[in-house]
Amino acid sequence: MIRLMQIMAGSENGGAENFFVRLSLALADIGISQKIITRPNSYRVPKLRSSKLSVIEAKFGNFFDYNTDKIIRKEFKNFRPDAVISWMNRGTFHTTRSLKSENFIHVARLGGYYNLKYYKNCDYLIANTKGISNWLEDSNINNISIHYIPNFVEESNSFIGQRGKKKVDIKKVNIFSAGRLHENKGFDILIKSIVNMNNIYLSIAGDGPLKNYLVNLSKKLGMSDRVSFLGWRNDLSNIFKESDIFVCPSRHEPLGNVILEAWANKIPVIAAGSQGPKELIINNLNGILFPIDNVSLLSKSIFDLASDQKKIEKLIDNGYLSYKKNFTKEVVTKNYFNFLQRITK
Repeated sequence: MIRLMQIMAGSENGGAENFFVRLSLALADIGISQKIITRPNSYRVPKLRSSKLSVIEAKFGNFFDYNTDKIIRKEFKNFRPDAVISWMNRGTFHTTRSLKSENFIHVARLGGYYNLKYYKNCDYLIANTKGISNWLEDSNINNISIHYIPNFVEESNSFIGQRGKKKVDIKKVNIFSAGRLHENKGFDILIKSIVNMNNIYLSIAGDGPLKNYLVNLSKKLGMSDRVSFLGWRNDLSNIFKESDIFVCPSRHEPLGNVILEAWANKIPVIAAGSQGPKELIINNLNGILFPIDNVSLLSKSIFDLASDQKKIEKLIDNGYLSYKKNFTKEVVTKNYFNFLQRITK
């Protein structure tokens, strides 16, 4: 049995944090013994412990937080893992510093274009997109093996997928978007794009520093009755069920977990042509791409798609096929298992 320690600091909410939970549970399901060290969190920690995983909480503070290092060292010595996976900069920093005198296999998982100074002492790097993998290869990191393993999302058990047969009511089209309310996510562009389409209603799930700005923007544009801010949600499948089109307007998006979730929930996708969406989407086949920050072309894409039932069904079918081929729990978990088996022999 493979013994794996996972170390994740993490924000209060986020796509990487949610995938960390999904992966931990999936690895437990296939018999990998795990010790998890993470920040206290009212959602993630109970979710992990409910599946009988051993979870230790630590602060993961700044450079002077040596208590987190002490916790990591203690748990490492007690558990004696075959490998350690650290997540993102802070988790990797504390892993490297706390275990510098230990002999172990250090894997770091990257979901973005991070500062590589934190990763120079790792043995393996896992990139969750081909773009990040290629960037790491081009960065000439010495003596570190780079591997591409994507994220996965899960289908909703309560929705068996009649979405493609449901005709969109052009009189009231429900648009959905989700993510951190941050400048990178481009929600201001999405709000502006539907100003002149009174039949379009927008729901945004997420929280972040731009919430007040976006709420005020929708008021200023006279759209308070058509734009809903749902806060951070862990039940996106319920919102997908009530939505007709998913839009990812991100200016910067290394992957786009929400695109995978839309595909899995059989919702057609429109996305800005940032890094992740361009890698995932073949334009007009499994989604629609529009130029970053282009309000008029986003508006046209929404209008044209909402009016074209055949294209909606085409995007749904091909998006779902893309999901089933590359991004299911079974496919990705097997990739992780095979990788861990290889490096711990």
